[in-house]
Amino acid sequence: MSTPSFPWRSVTAESYGKFECIRDYLEIIDVSRNKTVAKYCQENMQSTTTAPPISIKGGIGVRFVGNQSYFEGNEMKRHRGFKLSYALADCGGEIHLTQEQLSGTITSPGFPLPYHNNLDCIWNITAPDDRIISAKFTNVETELNFDQCNFDFVELYDGILTNFTTTPNNTKGLMGRYCGEDTPTDYLITTTPNMTIRFHSDHSSSKNGFKLVLTATLGPKGGCGGNLIATEEVQTLTPPLVNGKYANGLRCLWNIKTKDPKYIIEMKFTKMNIENRRRAEDSSVTSCYDFVAVSFSNFKFEEFFR
Repeated sequence: MSTPSFPWRSVTAESYGKFECIRDYLEIIDVSRNKTVAKYCQENMQSTTTAPPISIKGGIGVRFVGNQSYFEGNEMKRHRGFKLSYALADCGGEIHLTQEQLSGTITSPGFPLPYHNNLDCIWNITAPDDRIISAKFTNVETELNFDQCNFDFVELYDGILTNFTTTPNNTKGLMGRYCGEDTPTDYLITTTPNMTIRFHSDHSSSKNGFKLVLTATLGPKGGCGGNLIATEEVQTLTPPLVNGKYANGLRCLWNIKTKDPKYIIEMKFTKMNIENRRRAEDSSVTSCYDFVAVSFSNFKFEEFFR
């Protein structure tokens, strides 16, 4: 499958509208639109380094003009010029989660800068054969549309998909389509070691985009999560162990129920040996690295995973 790819750049810049640069200056140009995006000189130099980055779709032109100075001699000036940073922002691609690197992050191009119009970015994610993929949104801010999110949206698919339809309900393997600012709180988990993520934007309006964290975890077949039935006999529950130790990057969720809803489930921890929370410089940090959370039917389990 061919993946759309756009030459993106990010530079530090700001509007120059109220400044008139008449001597030495640096100019940033949007080549595809033949438009000056930013212009820097002595008049706005103080605010240049604190300005937020900008994102440009396509080529960027950088023009530096140093005029002859009658105050500093005719050879060298006493100023050191400028320094700017730039980088490509990915729009789609192949992401391989491995035993050495079980997690990764996907963002909209240029995040947290506003994304551009007319994008169709597709990521194919693969994990080791004995793993499935868990996805968790940390940020979502796209153009809102109450009718099936048809303007700007993020889609997640279970498996590798090559054909997309305009109607999400007719697409096989679709796990969800998201838009607006309502960040999904649940983990989205595949049944296979493959996932496809698609980000689409139309011709109008843009927001800050999205950020998504991916983890290659063991599934119910590997003893990580699943639906269990409690009986009168005492049963035990442990994470999947290899040589007596659990693996990295696990996201296991077990649902324990009774055949008769009138019964009550009794639980008791008999052993606990998990990674301790390291001491942090910020005393307000209270979250654990590895943890076990128990919730009841009237409690939102996903609150533990924020």
